Amino acid sequence: MSTLLSAAGFSLLLSGCGGQTAGEAQPISTPASNTPNSTDPAPPSATGSSTENLAPTVTDPKDIVDVSPCDFLTADQAASFQLPTTGEQAEDNFGYNTCLWSDLNTGFSVAIYHNSRGITLSDIYEQQDTFAVFQPLDIAGHPATVANRVDSDINCEVFLAATDDQMLVLQTSTMSNSGVDACDWGIEIAATAIENVPD
Repeated sequence: MSTLLSAAGFSLLLSGCGGQTAGEAQPISTPASNTPNSTDPAPPSATGSSTENLAPTVTDPKDIVDVSPCDFLTADQAASFQLPTTGEQAEDNFGYNTCLWSDLNTGFSVAIYHNSRGITLSDIYEQQDTFAVFQPLDIAGHPATVANRVDSDINCEVFLAATDDQMLVLQTSTMSNSGVDACDWGIEIAATAIENVPD
């Protein structure tokens, strides 16, 4: 199983998305990046260089500030995604609250972060040319994108705007022989996670 790295700056090297899951997400057209794959890319960050809201506006905002990361999935939902029923919550050295569900037997894992130091979906859009794969989506009525540094199908990172200034981030890993695309799987988990947040 590929190891999930620290959330700091979203520096995980990530995969390309092999497609969308019917009923979960709809792609939004965006120009393809001409940037070649990088093995050591600069991480996305809140650049503050543009006041323009590049990402679509959130029409159904959900406040996730006070939601514990491990509460984004119920035990039954985690089990349905072939994950342990209980996630492990921690705060890393950079102050990011995260919850990790990881099954060493299946090789499947997902880490969920939120409210990542003021970084918004528009900041990710602003740096889209730095990603090997950048695929804007609508997930459960929320603007989102897959933004991956490396084109592969076993690691993925999904960014979802809960509000215009709050973002849910999922990092997913699957096994190469599992037949499960990490991005398709991550999109399904992201839809479930945001739907668990009350209006």
